[in-house]
Amino acid sequence: MRVALVVVTIGSLLSCSCRRPEHANRTDKIDLTQNVTVPRNPESKSLAGFEKKWRELISPSEELARAVISRQQPAGAPPRWAPTAMSDCVMSAAGGAVPQVTLTWGSDDPHDPPSLRFDLAIVGDGFARNQYSSLIPGTGVDRFLLPKTSALVKNEEAVLLTGPGLFAAAAFDVDHGQKPETAARVTTYRLVLTNLSPGLTYTIRMDYASADGWIEHGRYVFLTPVCPSGA
Repeated sequence: MRVALVVVTIGSLLSCSCRRPEHANRTDKIDLTQNVTVPRNPESKSLAGFEKKWRELISPSEELARAVISRQQPAGAPPRWAPTAMSDCVMSAAGGAVPQVTLTWGSDDPHDPPSLRFDLAIVGDGFARNQYSSLIPGTGVDRFLLPKTSALVKNEEAVLLTGPGLFAAAAFDVDHGQKPETAARVTTYRLVLTNLSPGLTYTIRMDYASADGWIEHGRYVFLTPVCPSGA
């Protein structure tokens, strides 16, 4: 009897250890092929009801619909774009803590650059698969939107899986100054991204405008922090 009791007890333990937790299939989880699963960030008020309103985030802009010409970085060459990234947790309008990432970079070019565009992807091959959001600073738009030519427009499942973190709120500013030692002009650029998903790897691409569309200038990969509850 004792042997039978031990066998039954072990069998019960194994059965319990194999059960999936009740929250394993919760819809507020994001699995973006990065081998991580994290809670969805608190929605801003403007993204409340994202599952029903996401099509409102498709931009009608013809500029965003223009093609981006990719440029391969030569092996061993220094990156064309190497911003400094600073991450933090800030309170959202919805009352929760969300990641904020500030990208800062400078330029000694005395000429202002052509119009800039930024593209944001979460999946590793998001640019190759045309699954990314975009922003053109200075157009009055304060968050990344889907170009109307995006492959995500016809893939609602992928949009809902990605979640509102692909539509980051953004603030962009440019500061013109001088180097104290040479009085040479230096321009500092700053892009602040909020309402990002926590604990994920993002890739951002910066493009320059051209007569034929947009030309990729460079890419940068950054991580978002996981913000403590109630931060």
